[in-house]
Amino acid sequence: MVYFIVGKGGTGKSSISVALSIFLSRRENVTLVSIDPAHNIRDIVGTNILNNVKIYEPDIEKEIVNFNRHLTEEMKANFFKYLTVFNREDIVDTLRYSPGTEEYIILSIVARFMEDTTSTLIFDTPPTGLFLKILGLLKSELIWLDRLISIRKSIAQRKSIKNDVILKNLQKQRREMEEIDRVLHSEQTVFVPISLCNELSYLETDRIIKQLASWQYHIPFVLINRQTECTYKFKKALKIEEEKGTPFEISRQIARELSNLGI
Repeated sequence: MVYFIVGKGGTGKSSISVALSIFLSRRENVTLVSIDPAHNIRDIVGTNILNNVKIYEPDIEKEIVNFNRHLTEEMKANFFKYLTVFNREDIVDTLRYSPGTEEYIILSIVARFMEDTTSTLIFDTPPTGLFLKILGLLKSELIWLDRLISIRKSIAQRKSIKNDVILKNLQKQRREMEEIDRVLHSEQTVFVPISLCNELSYLETDRIIKQLASWQYHIPFVLINRQTECTYKFKKALKIEEEKGTPFEISRQIARELSNLGI
């Protein structure tokens, strides 16, 4: 299974990700990955060693630097050799400032960890705005690559180019993006929105659910955090009944795990 813990900043996504990891690790191996640039999973866990839970907090800034270095060297070597003649390599170096770079790197980190099929994956995600941009990038990337592949095929055919390196690279990237999209839409991947008992959190959670649903992602339930703050009116508005198996019961189990951690 793959879990994405999503929601507004400050709703407790990281704490719940840790607690869910401990809860699930009692019967399976778990990998907990933070894709939020502002990591704090290690702060929550502290020096505690979590049995059967591997924790990763990728250095996203370092990943961006390495990605840009590799991409710049490849483009200079294969596609823009003439730039060195005019001492204009800096044109390629500006790629690091391109919009969407951070989102693309985070998406590639997700793809890398999704290759692991030996354990349950839990992703602690960044706040709503950035996370929806990451998912939106995947959608636009597939459309954009389809268009580029079509154009490049026409060029290769017109110029009688055989074994076109550019076309092969585009098709490879398209397959990688398609595989990520397939996994995200599989029955083994779920998105769990976290909400607090206040109107601002509820409204943002509602927007998250509608957007994820429009992309046809699987949302099994909404988890209500800090339920002691919930008024009867709020519970009734959400049409939540305190029965076994509801988000309230799941929250209690996770709350017990947080309590055991001293949180």
